[in-house]
Amino acid sequence: MVKDVQNKRKKEGALIGCSDLLCVLPMPALSCRYLYQNEGYPLSCVCQIVGPEGCYKSTYAAEKVRWHRMCGGMGTIIEAESKPAVDMRMAVVNWDENTFHVEQAATVEDWQSLTTRFYNGVKHEMSLKDGPGATIPYGLVVDSLTGKKSRKTRADIEKLGHAKTRFATEAKLISDYMGVMPDWLVGWPFSFIGVNHLKANIDKMTGMVDRTIPGGWELKFQQAFEVEMGRIGGILEFKNFKQAKIAMMLYKNTYGPERQRIHVNLKTWQQQDDPNDPELKRLHARFEWWESSILLLAKGEGMTQKRSGLLLPQLKEACDIHEKSGGTRGKLWWSKRLDVPSSEAMSAHDLGVLLERRPDVLADLYPILGIARRPFFRPGVDFLAQVEEFAHVAAQADAADDMVQRATQLRKRASGLGATPGVVPQLGSDGDDEEDGT
Repeated sequence: MVKDVQNKRKKEGALIGCSDLLCVLPMPALSCRYLYQNEGYPLSCVCQIVGPEGCYKSTYAAEKVRWHRMCGGMGTIIEAESKPAVDMRMAVVNWDENTFHVEQAATVEDWQSLTTRFYNGVKHEMSLKDGPGATIPYGLVVDSLTGKKSRKTRADIEKLGHAKTRFATEAKLISDYMGVMPDWLVGWPFSFIGVNHLKANIDKMTGMVDRTIPGGWELKFQQAFEVEMGRIGGILEFKNFKQAKIAMMLYKNTYGPERQRIHVNLKTWQQQDDPNDPELKRLHARFEWWESSILLLAKGEGMTQKRSGLLLPQLKEACDIHEKSGGTRGKLWWSKRLDVPSSEAMSAHDLGVLLERRPDVLADLYPILGIARRPFFRPGVDFLAQVEEFAHVAAQADAADDMVQRATQLRKRASGLGATPGVVPQLGSDGDDEEDGT
């Protein structure tokens, strides 16, 4: 079945990033869906995460693997830098050791060989007579794509003791590999997530921003998504947790309008996990997608000024969000549409979690925010059987609005798996949290 679909796709001459056989993983909250302009995270595609240093790209890559784990999946992280963020990776997946395993790569050829080996190995295990079939979502991360040199460059430097002027061998290797590898994702519930560096300069001749991302044009061509990240300001320190504000923009989006923006807080805190050892505490982390959703609806936070001006009146009509001072508890929020009166105002996190339990409200917000409805991946059901079941929807769709209407009906037949937000420290959890500094 896999071979038939792959042959069909090649005959059509279609790009991997433009597959009409689309199935998605659930995403935690509304803000994620707005960023991607989809109800879930599409499988069988390439995503690149770019940004300057210190903006938590590696942590976000691990968060994406967590989405696969939520559906009973797994992942691999190929460490192709010499500065692994071990604690942050584990912290964001709640120290679940079954979420992913880590492999080390010393050269560009190493991470490519490992990627090939793992994709082929997972396919083989799934395809065994007594295997599970293509029923397990698998996310593979390379962190980072350009963090290591080629074997030849490494050997030359070790031999000479210094570098020398040469051609961009690494970019050519990456470009050639990315021209082939995405074909292997077709027909499988797989994701490829690459982390890369972004250097933005102002062109002195035009005054325009010149975005430089190493890796060759084939990498940019094959990716379905390019998520640009940046940190806003410093790290805020509170009594119980630390917080960094992250700006995200979907610079490229094959499956919807691009350049959507959101702001999300990344919170970190120390937590006692072993009741038998009260002295032992581990780092925990959470992207506050639920809080981000409420701030997006209430203030248009992260949107451009023009877009927020257009959407906020419609959003407030569909779901009113009101702010209320909570004293030492920080800002509180309430909503008539969500059946939360002013007297029971709560944190943005808690209201965002409540929003996720109201599919009727979400259904009204999706058309305003431009979020396309998609069939969810169903754990335990063969992936090709799922995408073939919904293939006629894309084939018959004459317009985007028509596609959304039909997908809405199909979604009733697809069983989605919700996201568990977990417990994150909030302002006032001890009654007197105060900001200490930046």
